[in-house]
Amino acid sequence: MKKLLFFCIVFTCIPVLFLSISGCGQTQSTPSVTDTTNSKIYENEYFGYSCLYPADWELQANPGGMLILFAGPMDTDNAFRINVNIFVEELTEYAGISLDDYTEISEVQFHESLDDYQRLALDNTIISGMAARLVTYSFAMDTLEIKGAQAFFIRDNNAYIITYSATPETYGEYYPEFELIFASLVFK
Repeated sequence: MKKLLFFCIVFTCIPVLFLSISGCGQTQSTPSVTDTTNSKIYENEYFGYSCLYPADWELQANPGGMLILFAGPMDTDNAFRINVNIFVEELTEYAGISLDDYTEISEVQFHESLDDYQRLALDNTIISGMAARLVTYSFAMDTLEIKGAQAFFIRDNNAYIITYSATPETYGEYYPEFELIFASLVFK
């Protein structure tokens, strides 16, 4: 099972590496897309989904579309680039894993892999009509504190993981861009 969420942890740090080279209650929330005038559409043909993303953000995708990075502005005070990424984890070996089990494994992996990891909130949400989880957390990366949110759901033996990373100072300012991406995600 540790292998199952290895990528779930790795993808949290991938945006930083990628860019440098180039006890909470559960509540139900359903974000909606309200303003799409300054957005572009990303389409993933392989996995059959599309979503909106901010028009002034940079899109970076790996071949095959398993990792998509939407790179936002640089937090110049902290030398950190705000980002949202979508990672698709194939669960072929774990067919039928429940969202609750996936959430529990993710939590264990976060504690084991991220320095000073603290879960700040765990909520239920809906993404593309499917039950999903939304985790808000913080962790330390070297001397930098990172605040993040991760929304994920399971569909057709794949875990779709959408992660937002920012500094605590910029987290609230760019959270609507994260919501735009995951609230607009739809399958063909």
